Amino acid sequence: MFVKSVSEKFNKIVKNINKPYLVKKLEKDHEVILNFLEKIKGNIKNKNYSKAFHILNEMFYSYKKHILYENNYLYPKLFKKYYGYENIIEAIKEIKDEEENISKAIDRLMLIYEAPWVIEKNHKEFLSDIENFSLMLKERVDFEESRLFVLY
Repeated sequence: MFVKSVSEKFNKIVKNINKPYLVKKLEKDHEVILNFLEKIKGNIKNKNYSKAFHILNEMFYSYKKHILYENNYLYPKLFKKYYGYENIIEAIKEIKDEEENISKAIDRLMLIYEAPWVIEKNHKEFLSDIENFSLMLKERVDFEESRLFVLY
């Protein structure tokens, strides 16, 4: 058990050494954003609506900053790197376009739950919306980290 644990940690470190800085940064962003979602859920369960609202806003700005990095650094590099490979370029465009669904979902959350009192009044719906968003985001993160970032 100990050897397996050490081996897994070693493999993680070695894989991380070979990753480009941008990929490491984007993966760290994913971790931060997903942690925000867990904190939001915990605060809702503890009926701390004001704190949940504050964390929701932090998550929103972290997400938007993350998207700026992807749109300004990741995708342009991928388009340039795979120029001439039309099938790959088309796939990258589709992947980029699919991300719009997540951006629209977080924008909707911010429009609907515009204040702590709105979250408190609709806490069951809010918790459901956060859970659905969380599932959507985790699926996207898994996809990016296992399939998209390897193209970089």
